[in-house]
Amino acid sequence: MRIRPFEYHTAANLEDALAQLAEYGPEGKVLAGGTDLILAMKHKKVIPNHVISIRKVGELAFVKEEANRLRIGALATHSQLC
Repeated sequence: MRIRPFEYHTAANLEDALAQLAEYGPEGKVLAGGTDLILAMKHKKVIPNHVISIRKVGELAFVKEEANRLRIGALATHSQLC
């Protein structure tokens, strides 16, 4: 299965990621680890024109307990969860 060509962007921080999402709208999709998005693209369930990598957005690598709730950031690692 082939993935349709797309433009790849890397967000430097959370503000940059949000700005890119606003700019590309529904034609932009976020790539964190990649497994779900890449599989969806291979099966033609998602066909973005722009893919925005958030891998360098350190603000999203967190695990926090707040008011008896656990908040897990999009880039939290297994070791952080442990």
